[in-house]
Amino acid sequence: MIPQRVVDWVYQCDSIMREYGMVSGEHLQKSRLSARSKARKLIRYLIELRIRDRDELREHYDQVKGGWVWSVELVPKKGDSSDDR
Repeated sequence: MIPQRVVDWVYQCDSIMREYGMVSGEHLQKSRLSARSKARKLIRYLIELRIRDRDELREHYDQVKGGWVWSVELVPKKGDSSDDR
């Protein structure tokens, strides 16, 4: 079972993605692997909670001064002409 605080966080992230098209981590990660892990964790929760399908989500991790930052992008489903962002 997913803790309620995590469920709340996942819904908040989804809301941000709907509005801006992407959500990013607030803290720099020390490694690319750690950043990738954070992005994939959010994606896994979005799928487990049946909020999003995997093909709607893209993970990104970029090196910046001082570490790595992760983000998850919301991409429209193929054939979906509506853009609710």
